[in-house]
Amino acid sequence: MQQPTIHPGAGVRPVDAFVEAYGLVFRNLRTVGRLLLVPLGVMAAGSYWSFDRQLMALQRLAETGEETGFDPAQIIPFVFQLVAFVAFATAWHRWILMGPGAAVPGLGLAWRRVEWRYLMALVGIYVAIFLVLAACGLVLLFLSAAIELFAVAVVIAFLGCAAAIFVFCRLCLVLPGTAVEAPSALRTAWQRSFAKVFRIFLALFLVFTPVVLADLAVYVALVPGDMAGLAPAELAETMRRIRWPFLAAGLLLYGLTAALFVALLSVLYRQMTGYGPPGAETE
Repeated sequence: MQQPTIHPGAGVRPVDAFVEAYGLVFRNLRTVGRLLLVPLGVMAAGSYWSFDRQLMALQRLAETGEETGFDPAQIIPFVFQLVAFVAFATAWHRWILMGPGAAVPGLGLAWRRVEWRYLMALVGIYVAIFLVLAACGLVLLFLSAAIELFAVAVVIAFLGCAAAIFVFCRLCLVLPGTAVEAPSALRTAWQRSFAKVFRIFLALFLVFTPVVLADLAVYVALVPGDMAGLAPAELAETMRRIRWPFLAAGLLLYGLTAALFVALLSVLYRQMTGYGPPGAETE
């Protein structure tokens, strides 16, 4: 197995990363579709189940006036979707960085020690970002009692979001490093992302701006503008009417987002470490 080589001056090239990430996904649609088959099935089942429970809650609100509040059962599909994403992400990272020969036959998915480590790395990044945002929330809570200035709250919220983005950009390369079982993945990610946070953020911005715009276009096209003012019964009926196109569009956008996310992190990892066989991006 090829180990990462740190090249002096290796860095992030956001435009190249944008082009290569989209190229990886759209030039290898058959491979991406094969790897995404199970995760998309899990996402479809979980989304339908969650949507149905939301409709039931709205119907109960319309009939009895009783609000259900937070539904703990919504955690169940999230857990299955997270596990399916980890299996897909590990396989797609390895296919990009190690070549098609690293893929598992069949659907290309497996659950081994490397998937457990990837899951732990992903959860660790989530926890780090949550702690940053929670600290920002606590600061806002304390200051709101002493200073009633909206501008101060906006500045603190902006700083909290910037800190969360900084943490993600410093740690995101842990994921591809873990997927290819590189030694010292955390140290490599932390060292190689130093002074490159803005370029990593710019690459993320370039890649996901079209996806966000597509999300907004789907929302505007499917969701009525007066939906927020509807009564519970009318809201439930509207949600039933848009359920199938909304779920189908969401499924396609989820698959595109997942494939681009993993491809971009793999490209950034290769740009900054030199890891990966040449020509791995073509099928």
